[in-house]
Amino acid sequence: MGGSRWPVASCDDDFAPYLAGRPDESVALFWRFIALARASGPAAYELQNGLVVLRGTRRIFASVRVRDRGIAGGLNLPRRVTDRRIRKTEALTASLVFNAYLVTSMSDLDDRFGQWLTEARAVGDGAHLSREALQQVTEQHSGRPGARNRWLPLQPVRREQSDKVRAPLDLFLDLGQQCLA
Repeated sequence: MGGSRWPVASCDDDFAPYLAGRPDESVALFWRFIALARASGPAAYELQNGLVVLRGTRRIFASVRVRDRGIAGGLNLPRRVTDRRIRKTEALTASLVFNAYLVTSMSDLDDRFGQWLTEARAVGDGAHLSREALQQVTEQHSGRPGARNRWLPLQPVRREQSDKVRAPLDLFLDLGQQCLA
């Protein structure tokens, strides 16, 4: 899991300073989040200043912070998520979106949230870098505004556009023939 300048949790006891003095409900939410994260696959749990950051083999894919009224953090996904738990989204790269979440009840950490963590975990291993993965995500979410994919198939030229395309091409061919003559 790549090197880090932050200490990495080696056992559950390493999380104790992040849970000290927090309400029992928030602590229970934290442990449920950790269980969902562990179910999604192996990760390094970096212990940063008040924040636990989850790192895959290639990059950070999620984070969690214990609050008095729940847990908050981020999920790095190849798409924007629209859900009441997502407070804010920001483009990280051309193919990744940071989705900031706030969870205040155990029912918020449902199967759907677990699927987001599994998707984020794949990002942590670099799945978003493969052409197939990017195409699949774009196809699934092509209806969202701003969906971009640099590997979209070329569209055929319609008859009404053919003159606009043909004129520059003919000019190019004429110039090439003049140079050869």
